[in-house]
Amino acid sequence: MDVSGYNYSTLLLQKKLSKSQIKLNKSVYKKGDELSADISSAIKEGIALVTLEDAGVKAYKVVKIKNNSANVKFKLDFDFNGLYVSANIYRMTDAGLTPFRTYGKVYANGDKSSRKIELARSAKKRQRATKRSNFTQNKAKKLT
Repeated sequence: MDVSGYNYSTLLLQKKLSKSQIKLNKSVYKKGDELSADISSAIKEGIALVTLEDAGVKAYKVVKIKNNSANVKFKLDFDFNGLYVSANIYRMTDAGLTPFRTYGKVYANGDKSSRKIELARSAKKRQRATKRSNFTQNKAKKLT
């Protein structure tokens, strides 16, 4: 839960402690894949709001942080070009401690192999620079 108002915010630690780290299981994702994110932070016990963002929030989950880490999985059953995976992690204030939060964001590349265009140039072995060359488009090969 995030509480805010005029001239108020939760305490945000400085430098290294304010950043959480997010590691993804793959470098490129496509529709139908499962995205798995390992989250680590300076907060030992807390709650994390993890979101997938493209042109708006596509999916979100709330997970518990235990021993400075958590894992969250998302089924990518929607169209996207690429996704930002962001995590906002909050420490609860039950024990009289000052609340604070950490955050992290990483980009997950979308599969763009369907956009690949192969071109072929047909020209003589020797040709003047002032002459035009012809380019033809081959059908794109789908990578599996």
